[in-house]
Amino acid sequence: MDFRISADDRVGSQPAKGRKPQAKAHGGKGRTSRVEPTMGHSVGVFVDDERSGGGSPNGPGGKPPRAPRRGKAQPKKPRRSRAGGFLMGLLWWGFVACLWGGIAVIGVIVYFGAQLPSSNTWAIPDRPPNIRILAADGSLISNRGQTGGEAVTYRELPYYVPAAIIASEDRRYMNHFGVDPIGLISVALESVQAGDVTRGASTITQQVAKNLFLTPDQTLGRKVQEAILAVWLEQNYTKEEILELYMNRVHFGSGTTGIEAAAQTYFGISARNLSLGQAAMLAGILPAPSAYNPKSHPDRAIERQRLALAAMAREGYITTEEAQAAQIDPSQSVRTRVAGSEDYVADWVESLMTAYIGEIESDVVVQTTIDFKMQKDA
Repeated sequence: MDFRISADDRVGSQPAKGRKPQAKAHGGKGRTSRVEPTMGHSVGVFVDDERSGGGSPNGPGGKPPRAPRRGKAQPKKPRRSRAGGFLMGLLWWGFVACLWGGIAVIGVIVYFGAQLPSSNTWAIPDRPPNIRILAADGSLISNRGQTGGEAVTYRELPYYVPAAIIASEDRRYMNHFGVDPIGLISVALESVQAGDVTRGASTITQQVAKNLFLTPDQTLGRKVQEAILAVWLEQNYTKEEILELYMNRVHFGSGTTGIEAAAQTYFGISARNLSLGQAAMLAGILPAPSAYNPKSHPDRAIERQRLALAAMAREGYITTEEAQAAQIDPSQSVRTRVAGSEDYVADWVESLMTAYIGEIESDVVVQTTIDFKMQKDA
């Protein structure tokens, strides 16, 4: 008996589309012939049955899965909150504004920087020469010249002299690159709150650049050039050298230029011998020398000294106890040097310099035979 089972013989199966039952070769009535599998059609087809764990391709029970109804609302995507969208927009436009602002700043720097001479021609100008006139015993009678005092080096001064200037004028001096962005932002915020410019934002390096190379005009172009020159100074000189330039060329009032001239004019001593209180007073008058110097305005000078000492203590240069001990009692008067007729002899010596040595191009020390005590008594 020839009995064979094909895929079409399983229960519930339907004849494959396009395939018609064929009569079997035996010729029996109503019987169909056996269909042999052929390559490319039945080979490789997976036959599902319950034992293999498979199911009908149409789902359980042979029913086709329902198609989604037309018009049925799909799940909505979460909508971005208005607050979040506003914040993202604000950040975006803030970024765009910063980008264009940076481009504008670069353009301004390039424009005004192009008006400066070539950087390879920049050089520190010589300081005007000083005439130091000494008595027979070597004591100083007076200094003569445009500055009123000789130049002193950074290392000749007590440590608290430059410290007083840094704490009062530019507390981030040792860390910035010539321009202090933090200081600029701080001054800008203060000025906006006050509705007016409250204080200057120039660093010590910028002040040196202004004094050496530029005019004191308060214009945008001058400020931009000042910043460019300050960065150049920081790249070519050490912090000590820049501070030395500043101390020897800054104006201290009463016709004095430089720390030595100020110490001699106000206290009758060399800057090398300044006390802590005297150094703080000189540093305190720098923002407005004509209004804060101890000869013209002693009360203001005392207040400025107190602020300078407090700044030094705050920055860690001195202790609070040292600051309090160095303060002058407001009820006391500031002891400054009183110049009398003895300076006439210095004027006389100065008048002889050109006849003796011609044009003076560097510092000169003149030793005289004058007894300074007798000269003062006379």
